[in-house]
Amino acid sequence: MCFSKQSSFVLIALIWIISIGQHIVVEGIFGCTLYYADINWGFNFKLDGLCLPLVNYSNTTKQYVMAGLVGSADAITMVKLRLSAKMLSGDSKQAKAKRKADVNFFKQSLAQFLIWVLEMTSYFFISGYFPGNKIVLWILQNWAWLLMHTADGISLLAINQELKKLFRNPTA
Repeated sequence: MCFSKQSSFVLIALIWIISIGQHIVVEGIFGCTLYYADINWGFNFKLDGLCLPLVNYSNTTKQYVMAGLVGSADAITMVKLRLSAKMLSGDSKQAKAKRKADVNFFKQSLAQFLIWVLEMTSYFFISGYFPGNKIVLWILQNWAWLLMHTADGISLLAINQELKKLFRNPTA
């Protein structure tokens, strides 16, 4: 399966390396620091010198790389689910249970990925169309973050069968 301990560790390590690398380049090397901007009730980078193109490019690139990593992992999982469905002997209860668990895990990771993509779109792109409206910016940026985490939890509770069983019968 694509989501083994080793592949999960590699994916998490890549995400941390990319994020730390971006921080070192943007803040450490170029000195692009964050400040509180009253105009949009949020934190922004100082936009002097190379900071504006550097921050925009690095944030956009990082988000595309992260989306690509998660999307690739989901695509590999879908292919492996298809291949394993053809290879399973069909009537085995254990094989059917494993396949059902794999499909549910795929649904869960896909739902969480789509929720994340919607939040990133709201935060980085849609909010750019409302530069002077503090309330709309606050909703699109801060509330989008809150709603993403809420929707993430709801999708986890709705799709994850093991979690449903735990809530239905916590002593079993």
